[in-house]
Amino acid sequence: MTLIYSFLQKRKMHDNQHGIITVVVAYVLSAAMLVLGSDAFYNINSAAAGISMDTEEETEVVRMEGISLLNSTDGSSPLLQTALINPYQLEEGTYPGGLAATEDSGISAGADTLEYEDTISLLGTSVTEDEYQPFMENLQNYVAERKASEAAKEKKAAKKEKAAKEIESLTVKVASSSKAIKVTKAEVAMLERIVEAEAGGEDTVGKILVANVIFNRIVNKEFPNSVEGVIFQKSQGKYQFSPVKNGRYWSVKVSDETEKAVERALSGEDYSEGALYFVARKKTTSSNIKWFDNNLDRLFKHGGHEFYR
Repeated sequence: MTLIYSFLQKRKMHDNQHGIITVVVAYVLSAAMLVLGSDAFYNINSAAAGISMDTEEETEVVRMEGISLLNSTDGSSPLLQTALINPYQLEEGTYPGGLAATEDSGISAGADTLEYEDTISLLGTSVTEDEYQPFMENLQNYVAERKASEAAKEKKAAKKEKAAKEIESLTVKVASSSKAIKVTKAEVAMLERIVEAEAGGEDTVGKILVANVIFNRIVNKEFPNSVEGVIFQKSQGKYQFSPVKNGRYWSVKVSDETEKAVERALSGEDYSEGALYFVARKKTTSSNIKWFDNNLDRLFKHGGHEFYR
């Protein structure tokens, strides 16, 4: 037991001696680094991170992010020329857009080198004068075509507007009278609708006759003096035209034939012989037909309608 205790005491003393030596060596090295500097131990050049400076007699090379910029000490070489022409140091044939960096002009297309003084900047792209002229000609042609198209549209719109104004102030001469009436654009649409509702199954003359009767009423003192007034007139609380009464007037679809018939009536075409009434005998009541026969003068029959005055 005594032997073991003596061994431990000696071992502890021995360890303490090694620790003291280690501390002394550390202090000596720290003092040496402060005096001599870190370069003496690690052989590292004191330069800014990422940039190295190598000075020679005539040329200074600056390396920054993989780009070499040459600058002569006398200032005769442009420092940034290489970087501006080919900033990513691409090899010939790899320049964006199929162009390549060259030593002379910096950019070439195929076998032809584009000198900077011979190029024109067009929308941020350099083009030669031979390329520029056709482009401008095409552009001018395009602009001219657009102007012509716009002019044609304006002319067509003006013509349509003029036609609409003419319809709005259209004067119709009534054949059965020496009088003339004015018809608005809205009333033309009303005429087309009532003619379609009353004579949709009739021929063109049958359609024109319905419009003639309306015109004849307008110039007669016993009826309203407008297309709208005649179509929507009431007698003893009832509409004069049955399609207005039963609602058919509002649901019909005006055909092209009806539009043409109304147009012909507006131009003065008249077959009415001054008729103020018409009736479809087969589609009305016997009492109604009796009133027509007893109170009016029957003029003629066309299609499914009989005309009276």
